[in-house]
Amino acid sequence: MPRRTLALVLLALFLLATPAQAGTTYLPLVLHSTGTWYAFVTDVVDGDTVRVSLCGMTLRVRYIGIDTPDRGQCYYAEAKARNTELVLHKTVLLVRDTSEADRYRRLLRYIYTGDTFVNAEFVRGGYARAGTGKPDVVQQPDLSMVCGGMDGTE
Repeated sequence: MPRRTLALVLLALFLLATPAQAGTTYLPLVLHSTGTWYAFVTDVVDGDTVRVSLCGMTLRVRYIGIDTPDRGQCYYAEAKARNTELVLHKTVLLVRDTSEADRYRRLLRYIYTGDTFVNAEFVRGGYARAGTGKPDVVQQPDLSMVCGGMDGTE
């Protein structure tokens, strides 16, 4: 069995074997081989996580390469409000980098709505800091350059 196929099978088994959070289902990895698809945003969890509807399933998606304030931190409400403004009840393009999901079983994706690269829009507006999410670094130079190196990566 090729290594990529084996890795996908093992990750699918892990996701299926781990208990799901109430109201959330997880996408079988065989849905799209490129890791790129369109989904409808049904809920904004916080500044860098949304819930999407895809093929009748609800999936949690974490934006790659950015970090917004967590609940209880300064500017949490502003980041969540901006996320709501940008993507809630819209169809978005989800683009995978290297990783499929994080340790919380959220899909890891770059998110686009129309011509807007949402991840970069958060950094540009000061709602998020660009940060390395190794091994997912394809767009890291773009995210870091948005704020002229103010993210600490120069």
